[in-house]
Amino acid sequence: AARWPALRLEVVFGARAVDLAAEGVDLAVRIGDLDDRAGLIARPLGVQRRVVCATPAYLDARGRPKTVDDLAAHDCLVEARDGRPTPWPYVDADGVARSLPVDGRLRIGDALVLAEAARAGTGIAMVPRWVVAEDLAAGRLETVLDGVFDSPLPVNLVWPRTPYPSAKLRAAVDALVERYGTERPWDSSPLP
Repeated sequence: AARWPALRLEVVFGARAVDLAAEGVDLAVRIGDLDDRAGLIARPLGVQRRVVCATPAYLDARGRPKTVDDLAAHDCLVEARDGRPTPWPYVDADGVARSLPVDGRLRIGDALVLAEAARAGTGIAMVPRWVVAEDLAAGRLETVLDGVFDSPLPVNLVWPRTPYPSAKLRAAVDALVERYGTERPWDSSPLP
């Protein structure tokens, strides 16, 4: 905004995939696998890693899961999309990618609120590592099943395919790539 004072920005945060062309959106940041939409151009910005964590007090009271199956005895804080719980992707002992269906008393559609619920001691949550990095470093949260649920999610800039991208689109893409192209806060979170 400081570099281009005439550029007007409207920033919207949401978990749903927006139809960029139909909704008049110039640019989006998508976290997760992209579908095969021929009408979009994508520019990778890196990957985001997740962590499964809870407070030490919760884990002291309920036990520390040693296996994926142990999670069935815990209060899992579930990310919900369109009212449906989102499964937790993981890699089993044989290196096979799997998906754990999770459900719980709390379904929350926002990673920041999921992290807040975990900080409050209400259960075990899967959240982006960067969201809870300070809590992990300070010992307010503790990871469980390290490495099992650490599947990376790609982070991409996406925009509608056009033969002549507008100056505002080029400026926004260039600024985001300049800012996050090499130093990514979601990649450089301190490890506990």
